[in-house]
Amino acid sequence: MVQADSSSSQQASTQHTGTSGLASSSTMPVQLANTPTQATNAPTQASSTPIHANASIQAPNASSRVLNASSQVLNAPGTVPLAPTHKTHLPQILDMLKSLPFKLKLSMNKEIELKNEQRAARAYKHALDPIANPDPGSEAASMITITSKEFCSLSIPSVMSNVASVIPLYLLQLVGLKDAQDKRKRDDPQSLTDSLSSLDARIMKRRCMDGTKLVPRSASNAAEIVFPQILFDTELELAVPLSFFTHSNLCYIIDNASTLPTRRANGKSDGGKGPFVIDVDKLVDKLGRELSIDYGQYIQASHQFYRFQSLRDSVIDGSWTKCWYLHFQFFEAQHDAEEFYPHWKEYELQLRRDRRSLSLDYNETQYDLLYSQAKNNAKILRLFQERESKPRYDAPRRNPAYPTKRGEDNFRRPFQAGGGRSSAPSTCIICAERHSVFAHPPSQQKFSDGKTVWAKIVNNRTCTPDNKEICINFNLGLSRPCNHGAE
Repeated sequence: MVQADSSSSQQASTQHTGTSGLASSSTMPVQLANTPTQATNAPTQASSTPIHANASIQAPNASSRVLNASSQVLNAPGTVPLAPTHKTHLPQILDMLKSLPFKLKLSMNKEIELKNEQRAARAYKHALDPIANPDPGSEAASMITITSKEFCSLSIPSVMSNVASVIPLYLLQLVGLKDAQDKRKRDDPQSLTDSLSSLDARIMKRRCMDGTKLVPRSASNAAEIVFPQILFDTELELAVPLSFFTHSNLCYIIDNASTLPTRRANGKSDGGKGPFVIDVDKLVDKLGRELSIDYGQYIQASHQFYRFQSLRDSVIDGSWTKCWYLHFQFFEAQHDAEEFYPHWKEYELQLRRDRRSLSLDYNETQYDLLYSQAKNNAKILRLFQERESKPRYDAPRRNPAYPTKRGEDNFRRPFQAGGGRSSAPSTCIICAERHSVFAHPPSQQKFSDGKTVWAKIVNNRTCTPDNKEICINFNLGLSRPCNHGAE
């Protein structure tokens, strides 16, 4: 109890700000005696106005509870409780507070925090000296609710730097406590080793094989291959080639799953990162591309590919599984499938691609049409090959294969036939003048345009500037032999 004079027990209005979330201070009612004497342990009369001691300690995400002063006064005669007014408890106000931007919430909480500090200071001074400080203060206002997701975002440096100027002190303290706890967990060796010694930890890692998963070996039945998860992740993003599903290639993928070439797929529409998938463009160099397998490998791969697609079906043995069964069964059921495999494998690949890109179901009529077209292509190709393999005996032609117009005969023939008239004078190959090469005058060392000639005549032989003979027969492409050797 606090000693106070009856003159100071004036009617004091209490200020109350409604709550919307984080925390609320507790209200401590104090009774006043009617006379200025020392208050006893059992008060005789309660004042109609209690004195509030404000507690400004805030805790995030704590349930806010505001108590009206009149509800704390003893039920003395003549006491009339006052009905509190909660302005922020209205539904429309609560919805508006929840929808406020995060930075605005922090700014408003900082203002509330400063006002609460002032209220706490007035309440403390009033408790020490009610006469000198008649203002008893008021209840602390509650903070606007900060969600756990918003609080966790304060650990992001870019977010913290953006709101550092408006963040209240109590949130800074909580962020600091959280960082200190995280640091203690990182520095605590017990949390990393789980009370196991390093030797025991290594032994536990070694003993990781479960013999109960072994299956009996059978000479008649092949062991069923378990597809690794990365195959399903890859097929979801891009088509896995059929060549990857042969027995040897599947075993290679399983044995080297941790070292396969991978890449990250494109991000999702919700902003998340894409999964790691097989880099098909790199792995096909090792396992083979589409259409690179023979008919026997195709039978292996088709059975495994059908099992793989059936595991992707949303319904066990549903329509997705059925369409793939009918797809592969159509080609394998043909009595001449092996004979015409090189010709229909391209159509089979196109049908698989259409199912993935266009979601086309099995259509037996279309399959029959494509298979017949593949067989016709094979027959046409065989006829061409037979025709090309036969030898040809073409008789020499006496007349041209096409008629020539008058005046075009000389144009089409590279050399004119000799006539009775004398031919025009020959052209010298040294100076390009109208005389024989052997009649070239030694004094003429330039062309008509003034440029120096390159060859020369030495002892009736056409020679280079360094006196090496130029073979006329070789340069004209004549078949007559010469005595100049390999030079």
